Amino acid sequence: MTITYKQLIDKKACEKQRELFKKIFGQSVTLTKDIVKKYGSQFDVNWLAKNFLNEKDYREYYEKREPFLKEYNEKCEPFLKEYEEKRELLWKEYEENRDSFWKEYNEKCEPFLKEYNEKCEPFLKEYNEKRSIVFFEIVNNNKEYN
Repeated sequence: MTITYKQLIDKKACEKQRELFKKIFGQSVTLTKDIVKKYGSQFDVNWLAKNFLNEKDYREYYEKREPFLKEYNEKCEPFLKEYEEKRELLWKEYEENRDSFWKEYNEKCEPFLKEYNEKCEPFLKEYNEKRSIVFFEIVNNNKEYN
């Protein structure tokens, strides 16, 4: 299979993956076992499978990768628990302080919003006038509303 940089753009691959592809392979690559072994772990192969394989081959890929995913999850489970415990502490701290953070944020944003509203006031007035006329014309030209 040959994959091109243009295909990645057309299939809307994320920018990070496109740039990595371009850096390593340039405009295209023909996949070989050696290339896959050397570079495969750097790319989102699940995305490639979903976007480049037909439905039957994608199902086969999905089924064959399941044991690897299970093994990975089993190996990482203790680390996930550790991460979740640490994250929970931070979340608790955030929750305890959220109101004060939110108040400070709003106070700092207030002058920016005021400036924005002042600058947009004439345009808002114009917009409201135009949409009012459109509304009136639609209502006025439809017997259902008269």
